[in-house]
Amino acid sequence: MELDAKGPLGDIQRFARATQAGLAKLRVRTESPDGAVLVVLTASGRLERLELRSWALRHGSDRLACLIAETIRRAHIAADEQVQAALRPLLGWAGGEPNSAADPETIVFGELVRTHRRNAGLSQEALAARAGVGVRGLRKIETRQVCSPRPATVRLLADALGLVGSERERFFAPVSCQQHIARHTV
Repeated sequence: MELDAKGPLGDIQRFARATQAGLAKLRVRTESPDGAVLVVLTASGRLERLELRSWALRHGSDRLACLIAETIRRAHIAADEQVQAALRPLLGWAGGEPNSAADPETIVFGELVRTHRRNAGLSQEALAARAGVGVRGLRKIETRQVCSPRPATVRLLADALGLVGSERERFFAPVSCQQHIARHTV
């Protein structure tokens, strides 16, 4: 990879380096609902700081352990969302310009599912139940642990979300592109 490329490739490389530098500085600060636990994570998910306020001991050891674990879990979710937001312009780059309306090849299916689910006002559990799929599978799709779900699963999710017409086509497009690339990659 040439670091000093000119034109659109050079622009993308410079943007990527700036994004990487910004992510290196990213810190996510999350508190428990009562403020007894404070967690700071890096963008990579490394626990940088864990603070317990004086009133944290009132919870008892078992409850406090659960509160710490839940606060760390929420911090990881927040860190993941911030990393995705930072990378979104880079992933949607087209024609030398960041593109908010990215081509289907650059749209991440998990983000699309999450967006439609949230717009429908559904929890992961509610969507999974409505679609007849497992909650764990849905979580894996939304967190990109599964990048190319089975077509039947995509159809069930589209039906459960009530997607029709061009909206339904846009929902299927990223998966179709990913499956096409997987079939034609050596």
